[in-house]
Amino acid sequence: NLGFLGEFADRFTLLGEIDRIIDELESLLGEPTERQLLVYGAVNFQAAKGVNLKVTYDFADPNTSRSDDNFIRVTGGVEYTITQFVQLRAFYRFRDYIETSLRDDESIASVELHLFF
Repeated sequence: NLGFLGEFADRFTLLGEIDRIIDELESLLGEPTERQLLVYGAVNFQAAKGVNLKVTYDFADPNTSRSDDNFIRVTGGVEYTITQFVQLRAFYRFRDYIETSLRDDESIASVELHLFF
């Protein structure tokens, strides 16, 4: 973990994290050591009591020695906490791979119901 940031200001919450992962198992198997870089950032805004608007940004480079495997992901949505035990969430996520990737861009809309026990 290279760094973590958490900040709260009035009705806004900011989170951030940067991680560098070194996979030594690959080198034991005769493969070169694999290094990964992950970046995460989030902004949460409490629009009203029980209603939060959230935007997140992710960057992932699964192998820093390659230039064709990194991607970004942006998510936005709303969380509605109905009671202390029930939360409804609706989000839209867009993932963008670079041009040389074999995977296409990907968009996902999701609705989740969380029950807390």
